[in-house]
Formats: sequence, C-alpha cells, structure tokens
Amino acid sequence: MSSLSLGFVSVRLLQVVPSVLGIAVLNFALLHLAPGDAAEIIGAQSGGASKEFVDELRRSFGIA
Repeated sequence: MSSLSLGFVSVRLLQVVPSVLGIAVLNFALLHLAPGDAAEIIGAQSGGASKEFVDELRRSFGIA
C-alpha cells in the first residue's frame, strides 16, 4: 500500500469522526424533543394500553 493510499485513508477516517458525532447528537436531540416517551408509543401501538401498563413499561425501561 503506498503512502498516498495511507494518507487518503487516514484523512477519510478523521473526517468520519465529526460526522458520526454530529449524527449522534442530532439523534439524541430529536428523541428528547419529541413528545411522549417509548412507553407511551408502545402502549399506543397495542391499542390504547392502561395507565398501569404504561407505568410498568416505564419501570421496565428505566424511564420512571
């Protein structure tokens, strides 16, 4: 492998780091800005779950 190839690969790897961090931050922000939580979404998918079921889901997910 020539030094040109190693240089190209190392530059590309260094360019990937900010992209991955940016995507992770954007994902985190969008999830926290969205209304509701995972327990409410799962409860709604099951056809309108009871409050007790949603509370149990929150406890099992470690949300509450």
